[in-house]
Amino acid sequence: MHVVWSSHGGGFGYLQQILCTDGWLEKKHGLLPTLIDKLAHSEKRPHDAYQVMRCLNIVFQVSSPKVNLKAMEWGAPSAIYSARDIGRSCHSLLERESELAMRSSINAIYGTMIATEGALVTCVA
Repeated sequence: MHVVWSSHGGGFGYLQQILCTDGWLEKKHGLLPTLIDKLAHSEKRPHDAYQVMRCLNIVFQVSSPKVNLKAMEWGAPSAIYSARDIGRSCHSLLERESELAMRSSINAIYGTMIATEGALVTCVA
């Protein structure tokens, strides 16, 4: 995610276009559910979980309300809290990224709730 972001001048516009497509949201083989699943098993591979947290932090910053809601529906909050606890015991970078993700996801959820109260927010390609 960082590579895609930086290779396009550090702007989030290109990344937002990618995140607005539905293919990566597929329940079985999509990127988002795969990231959340990897995060849910952070005790086995804490460094991989750290990299997942880095990706999710970017996703929460640039994604649409639909993506944020799907992440919440698929268990992102509990996976993030679990990863933070694992990070506290054995991987300080995972702990730090988990804390960032917790704040980002709360802001994303709050932003989604505000955006969807008045009007439906959709991705525009």
